[in-house]
Amino acid sequence: NDTSWLLVAAGFVGAIVIASAYGWSIERVAYRPVRNSKRLIALISAIGMSIFLQNYVSLTQGSRDVALPSLFNGQWV
Repeated sequence: NDTSWLLVAAGFVGAIVIASAYGWSIERVAYRPVRNSKRLIALISAIGMSIFLQNYVSLTQGSRDVALPSLFNGQWV
């Protein structure tokens, strides 16, 4: 009775919901207010949001590098 596929499916659904919420909130905060403005203002807003998101991830996840294990044990496939 292997139900690991159910956990993977739930993880995908959860990731989609969270990513959608982030996208919706970013659109409401950074892009909708400047929708009918000049293009330069929209560009500045996008750059500002990019800098904010980079710093947010750095503060919440840490700024150190993390090594991931090798998928193929050092062998070429």
